[in-house]
Amino acid sequence: NLRADPAPIVAFARTPHVVQVSISPDRRFLAYVISEGDDRSVVVHDRRDKQSKPTTLWSNDGRKDRDVVWCGWANPTRIVCGTSSSIGRDTSRRTNVFRANRLIAFNHDGSQSTVLMRDASTRRTLNQDDIIDWTPADPDTVLIALRKGRDDEQAVYKLNVYTSELQEQAVIAGPATYISDGAGNVRIASVPNRSASTTYHVRLTGESGWRRWGAIDYLEANEEIEPWLVRPGTNRLIGAKQHEGRLALWE
Repeated sequence: NLRADPAPIVAFARTPHVVQVSISPDRRFLAYVISEGDDRSVVVHDRRDKQSKPTTLWSNDGRKDRDVVWCGWANPTRIVCGTSSSIGRDTSRRTNVFRANRLIAFNHDGSQSTVLMRDASTRRTLNQDDIIDWTPADPDTVLIALRKGRDDEQAVYKLNVYTSELQEQAVIAGPATYISDGAGNVRIASVPNRSASTTYHVRLTGESGWRRWGAIDYLEANEEIEPWLVRPGTNRLIGAKQHEGRLALWE
């Protein structure tokens, strides 16, 4: 019988060699994250130019205090990535180190690289590396949620991926979570309550105001549909509700 040596523990904790593969909207470029030991790099490959070599756009240079979490295409030539890094000092007397998440952007060839919203309020942007939706009708921007002012109120902004300009698109009172229709329009907002429940609000096509949809109590049996998404250009909502003892999709 053939017997192999047990796999070392480090093999189970090893990061996959290639992750976060994405293709540009015109299908010309592939972007992906490569891991080699402690090195993490963002790489772009031109699928049309068979002679070209992959281009490295960003690397953590083996530093464990910096990492790239994900990457995606804002338009056919502009890439946006979410990064994580450690900020502060670790001394023998005190540890003042915390994680910060930021958005960075590059062109497909590595030019015009920038940390987005670098000059904005640190309190608002240090933990902002999520995108609500891409905006194909406005390819220079993406939709993000960002703290508005000094409280926990979250607003939705269009963020210019070249200049970091912000344009407010929607806001609702409270620390809301927003859901887009996949076409660059925010249609659902959920606001957690003090109890184990969440209140949902929706926006109809062509309206800027919010309408209360209902509240979901997670400790009780619910007859309300929990909104998950809205079909683009319609007022058709898809969500989840219990049906005969199982969670089912409803429209």
